[in-house]
Amino acid sequence: KKINILVQIGFKSEPEITQVPLLIDLVENPPEKQIVTVVTLPTALGYTNWLAPEVPASRMKLLRAAYDATMQDKAFLAEAAKHAMMIRPQSGAEIEALIKQAAAVPKPVLERTAQLLGWQK
Repeated sequence: KKINILVQIGFKSEPEITQVPLLIDLVENPPEKQIVTVVTLPTALGYTNWLAPEVPASRMKLLRAAYDATMQDKAFLAEAAKHAMMIRPQSGAEIEALIKQAAAVPKPVLERTAQLLGWQK
């Protein structure tokens, strides 16, 4: 208890700090909630793997199954633990939903977010 965490960025609470509120839950105004969503999306996506839109659905299904199997593999998880790596897998469907959410953000919201955060075009 050397620091006090005021807020979490993400759509789900971290298991170790469930008492800390999510930023998205603190915002009630719909336009501001959209801005917080834009800010939250990179954290929610985490480190993901991307495929080109032309990849056949059958190939994507195989790759998703392989990824899901890896995230359950005891040897993989043991190796990750040995290196103190935090593994928090998300399914392909979850990532796809987040990407669709990001793509649906209206341009004015993106522009306002960029202005507030000082992002350069």
